[in-house]
Amino acid sequence: MNTNLYCLFDRVSNRFMPTFEQVNDAAAAREVRGILRRDIILQPEDYDLVRVCELIRTEDEGQARISVREISVVVPFNRNLTEGANQ
Repeated sequence: MNTNLYCLFDRVSNRFMPTFEQVNDAAAAREVRGILRRDIILQPEDYDLVRVCELIRTEDEGQARISVREISVVVPFNRNLTEGANQ
């Protein structure tokens, strides 16, 4: 199964933060909201969710291989951390 590599970008400090793998943008958005909620981020509007690349898994003659397709796109996510907190 192919997955995507995501990271959280802090626009104030201009640096990338946690990197994680997820199957799609919706799952990544849920995960990043959890990260922001857990780390008690007070200004979630200062962060962007970035889909960095797609990880393509194949098998060739019994050898597992992963190739990377670069994407680098900002994925919209709901920055209201109190909404849907039980999700």
